[in-house]
Amino acid sequence: MPQKLKQTQYVSLENNLRELKNRANLTQEQAIAQLQLRNFSISRSAYSQIEAGTYNIHISALNCIG
Repeated sequence: MPQKLKQTQYVSLENNLRELKNRANLTQEQAIAQLQLRNFSISRSAYSQIEAGTYNIHISALNCIG
């Protein structure tokens, strides 16, 4: 029987995502374009919400961002 992992704390992505974008000297539009080149379709609104911490991103998208 597979074990279930108990989630004890939430991971905050918004600061890390913003930091990665800033380190790469990208605007939100440029970051979105990079994600779209990696076959991850996202709207500017959704991206902004991720950076604001009000939208949850799918874990499969993390490979596209990193």
